[in-house]
Amino acid sequence: MEKKTNPMSVIALVLAIIGFFSFGGTSLIALILAIIAKKNDAEDKLAKAAFIISIITLVGGIVFGIACVACTGALAAAGGATTYLALLA
Repeated sequence: MEKKTNPMSVIALVLAIIGFFSFGGTSLIALILAIIAKKNDAEDKLAKAAFIISIITLVGGIVFGIACVACTGALAAAGGATTYLALLA
């Protein structure tokens, strides 16, 4: 008998891929859904793929966020507050 695809795995995979392009924006939701789908069916390869992709995008998003904060802080320190505020406007 043919095994049916778990819809939660498909949703988790789609959100993980979207998270890849949005720098980890939906990766946490995808990770939670992938974990739940993996608990329901340990042999689900889509859930495993969604789990791996969501972890990679979540870590990438965190690294990207830290880099943005560090770059903004360095820009503010180098140019002073007026230059920083002018760049934000």
